[in-house]
Amino acid sequence: MQLLHGIRRFFRRFFSGRREPPLNGQNHSVVLTDVAEFSASHRTDRDRLAICQAQYDILRQAFADAGIPWDILHVEDRGDGVLLIVPPDVRTELLVHPFIDSLVAGLSRHNAIAEPAAAFQLRVAIDVGPVRSHPRGVAGEVIINGTRLVDASILKEHLRATAAALAFITSRFVYDNVVRQRPGDVNPDDYKMVEFWSKGSLVTGWMYLGAGAGGSRIG
Repeated sequence: MQLLHGIRRFFRRFFSGRREPPLNGQNHSVVLTDVAEFSASHRTDRDRLAICQAQYDILRQAFADAGIPWDILHVEDRGDGVLLIVPPDVRTELLVHPFIDSLVAGLSRHNAIAEPAAAFQLRVAIDVGPVRSHPRGVAGEVIINGTRLVDASILKEHLRATAAALAFITSRFVYDNVVRQRPGDVNPDDYKMVEFWSKGSLVTGWMYLGAGAGGSRIG
């Protein structure tokens, strides 16, 4: 596990050294990712290193495809995932389309050539809300809700039961104000409403499985 700890220290040092303006409570789009089965016993630390690198490469390309420069984001490495805070002047719809399609395409390309243990599925959650900086990072109810969404058991179960590259889940706010407005070729019928309990709170989300170019409708 020493190599894995070294990976985490590297990403934390790399991003903590960046200077960025403090976040003062404006509404930000918040993206959280989590690699499915990251700690699975069939994976070695070398496999996890390859997955970490691939995840960042895929994320960087997806933000570029959405027209969002990487260097304007607040980025925090979370070992098996990433927390990304997008500036308030960036339209959230770009994170639904074309961002999600780009993630699916990038994951599919990686998994097609990766060693089996370095291939991976990714869960992604997006929400919008106030975020504030503090001396050690950022805080906000939106981050708590996003974490609950990306960690939802029902999302994990649907992803585990399929060969989909990506499971995407949004808050009700993002679904109503972005997904239902059909940006690009997004079809709201491809999303399924789910409700689940997390730490004493009932959470509502809308989830979608990205299985390929057109995604996968959840029945």
